[in-house]
Amino acid sequence: MQNSSLPWTKDYHSLFSKKQLSHAYLISGRKGIGKKQLAEEISRKILCKEERFLDSCRCNSCKLFISSNHPDFHLIEREKEKKQIGINQIRECFDDLFESSFLNGNKIFLIYPAEAMNKDASNSALKILEEPPKNSLFILVSHRSQLLTPTILSRCSEIKVNTPKREQVKAWLKTEGIEDRDVELALNLSKNRPIEAAKLLSQSLNENRELFISNISDIIKKGENIILVSEEWSKDLESLPIKIEWMVDLLRDSLRHHFYQESCNTTSDTDHISSYLGKKVNNQTLFQLLEETNKTWNGINDETNLRIDYLLKALFISWNIELAISS
Repeated sequence: MQNSSLPWTKDYHSLFSKKQLSHAYLISGRKGIGKKQLAEEISRKILCKEERFLDSCRCNSCKLFISSNHPDFHLIEREKEKKQIGINQIRECFDDLFESSFLNGNKIFLIYPAEAMNKDASNSALKILEEPPKNSLFILVSHRSQLLTPTILSRCSEIKVNTPKREQVKAWLKTEGIEDRDVELALNLSKNRPIEAAKLLSQSLNENRELFISNISDIIKKGENIILVSEEWSKDLESLPIKIEWMVDLLRDSLRHHFYQESCNTTSDTDHISSYLGKKVNNQTLFQLLEETNKTWNGINDETNLRIDYLLKALFISWNIELAISS
């Protein structure tokens, strides 16, 4: 857990009162805006034995929490190399539900991301949420809350976290020591999501972006390296969703160029591609590809059992056939 709160999440702390706690909360919002850190801070605040600012509190509970050794805090997330949160993970943590807390306070179970629970795990969690034991709280963090079952949603008090304003993100990046000349590009590509922007800047943004543009250009122009690129992209599952988002952005920019001949709010480093496609490709084809690309993004994020490289290869072939710059 980080030592300092994210400035745009501090206002959400007031929504959690020790005197009027719900038995279950859902913290929802876009991926990469700090929801997990907020959930951890709220958990620490609820477990804290003192009434002071978290940044300065050093009570025994806070010390244990900071060192990731708090016996009454349980984090349930995907195990390494697993696509979903399984029922055994839920059962193991819930074994502690009916035991007394170690520090004579609350017990907190944080599920992240909640939509990663498979069907059995989700059903098991729902049974507990329907009849929660005293002094046991659940915090579910979700990037895509629409994937949770209506019954789970109905058992939770939802806190929707908004994407912070651009100036807030730039100020935060500066305090983190990030004053890269590519900050504006990172903010555009990440849609102002601060954690995502920081990640892009830490991973050689220019180099990765240039490789993306090169890959897409080859696929569109020549149909080259489709199998190789699909295999390479599928090896890096962490960065894959944002690459697909970049493909979506390229199609949206093409549509902007198609419908608006004057100045468009498009991504500068791919403007030469999107402006060409906007002029040469009909809008129905662009919309069709946009829908297919979004479906691929959903398939990847839904942890489909289909091979990722097959999904990408099919998408790349569609792009080459439908856009066909070379012809």
